[in-house]
Amino acid sequence: MLREHYEKFGYFKNYEFVVSKIEGEIVNEKYKLKDIEPAYCLTSQNKQGKTINEAYNIYESKKMTFENIQTAIGRATDFNLIHLDGIRKN
Repeated sequence: MLREHYEKFGYFKNYEFVVSKIEGEIVNEKYKLKDIEPAYCLTSQNKQGKTINEAYNIYESKKMTFENIQTAIGRATDFNLIHLDGIRKN
C-alpha cells in the first residue's frame, strides 16, 4: 500500500497493489521502497466506502462494535467471501 501520493502515475496514498518486482529501492518500476508498506492487515475503517471482491478474514470480531462488524461485512460483494473469526453470542 502506498504511503505517499504518486500523482504522475494516477495513484494516491493508501492505493493497494501487488508487488511483482523489486529492484534495489524501486518497486514495480514505479514506487520508492520507502513509500510503501505491507497491507496484510487493514482495519474496517480503512476499508470503509470500498468494495472487496476477494476472500477476506475479519479477526477479533468479539472485540469489535456492531457498527465496525457491519462496516467490515458490508464491504463484500458476496457473503461467501467473508470468514468471521469468532462470532458474538450476545
